[in-house]
Amino acid sequence: FDDGWSGWPEDAKQDDVLSWFADLSEKLAAFAEGNKSTPTLQRRPLAKPNEPIDSSIGKRKMDVGFVNDPEAREDSRCH
Repeated sequence: FDDGWSGWPEDAKQDDVLSWFADLSEKLAAFAEGNKSTPTLQRRPLAKPNEPIDSSIGKRKMDVGFVNDPEAREDSRCH
């Protein structure tokens, strides 16, 4: 991480950026673990860019959220 951000998708398309962010999050978690700086509660990003947010009054969608379930997948429910 000394050289700053790298690997940003050239066209910055939604799916490519979300994949890049998920990979970066994994690298940050590994970096924190290697420096004995890991929180007791492990979270990971969950991308759901095309799904409306439950109970939202306006028409909004969540691009990326963090979940406590390390096994969460695209079809997992966010609270």
